[in-house]
Amino acid sequence: MAGELSTQLAVTDELAKARADLARSRAQVVVAAEALRDDLSVLTQWKTWAARRPYAALGIAFGVGVWLGTMGRRK
Repeated sequence: MAGELSTQLAVTDELAKARADLARSRAQVVVAAEALRDDLSVLTQWKTWAARRPYAALGIAFGVGVWLGTMGRRK
């Protein structure tokens, strides 16, 4: 009977450790997801990018316009 009790206590202790590890892992995933969201937000702000690089933005807009213009003529 004492052996069963010690086995149950050991299992309970292992379960508590596993739950704590799971909670830590979840917290790390949340932090990583928030950091990724912030990074993607910065990368997808095209207005800020264009304001910092006006000549590159103008060149890209011109290139896309030429490309679209030539695509329309082919049909």
